[in-house]
Amino acid sequence: LDAKEGIPYIRERQFCTKTAGQLEQVMRDFRNLRSIVLDLRGNPGGGLPFAVSAANLFLRDGLIVKSVDRAGRPEVYRARAEKTFSDAIPLAILVNGRTASAAEIMAGSLWAHSRAVLIGERTPGKGCVQSLFPLADGLISLTTSEYLLKGDIRISRRDGIGGIAPDLPVVSEQEDDLEALRLRGEVLFQ
Repeated sequence: LDAKEGIPYIRERQFCTKTAGQLEQVMRDFRNLRSIVLDLRGNPGGGLPFAVSAANLFLRDGLIVKSVDRAGRPEVYRARAEKTFSDAIPLAILVNGRTASAAEIMAGSLWAHSRAVLIGERTPGKGCVQSLFPLADGLISLTTSEYLLKGDIRISRRDGIGGIAPDLPVVSEQEDDLEALRLRGEVLFQ
């Protein structure tokens, strides 16, 4: 947004193996990093380990996320202090109804730790793990566990309510038009 003032705008389209490294490089390129705007709108998620690594850049300690299976067995992902950027750097995360899965986990974990302010629309609540099981004539996908944030905050949609509610709700009636322009701009830029 303002290179001179040290305010990068970073748009993350999907979490993959390069995500945390690229985020880290962008932040290191700013000598006087004062704040960050991270755009996760329209991000369908990606790999959980990649979102955990990206969230770890902003959290020194504590729970990033845990998955709990039907038997109640947890798998815990905790933040580590190494490679973490200063907690003093303000972080704003843009979210919408298409910020899902691993993107919800990253935004939600930083929000749950009061590390980021969320701006936009409620996320869809895709906080479950689905596993494929073979059948004689194909595959079936079943929900096998659920993701929880700090304080056992659920992301999953239940009874019509779910996802992460932003601190500052902003609803764009032209979101589809803006998304098309963003995608067209990215193609032209490449």
